[in-house]
Amino acid sequence: MAGSMGRRPGSKTVTSFEDRVACYDAMVDGKEADECWPWLGTANRHGYGRFFDGAKYRSAAAFGYEAKIGPIPEGHEINHTCASSGCQNPSHWFTDTHAVNMAELRDRNQRNKSAGHTDAHGWVQS
Repeated sequence: MAGSMGRRPGSKTVTSFEDRVACYDAMVDGKEADECWPWLGTANRHGYGRFFDGAKYRSAAAFGYEAKIGPIPEGHEINHTCASSGCQNPSHWFTDTHAVNMAELRDRNQRNKSAGHTDAHGWVQS
């Protein structure tokens, strides 16, 4: 049983990039071109999708960006025009530095807090 350690019986090893993209695509609820496409897989506590890329777990949007658009520029991360952390619609993605991304998040949270958009726990809602 060499090589089967850590896999469920009957599970398939996904080795090619094309197979990993197919697995990613199966976890995206694709809708109309202008709508958010929710991630159906696991997510972190902030709602950002997590995807196993064959070597490690990483951001689903980062994997999707690289699969659908191309390499993420050095020092950049994925940001969403829709402000929906789980969105996988490539037309809603752009890259920015972490500092710019966090500044936009703070600004958005401050606007939402000022407008009274919080949940029952006081978390700011987009």
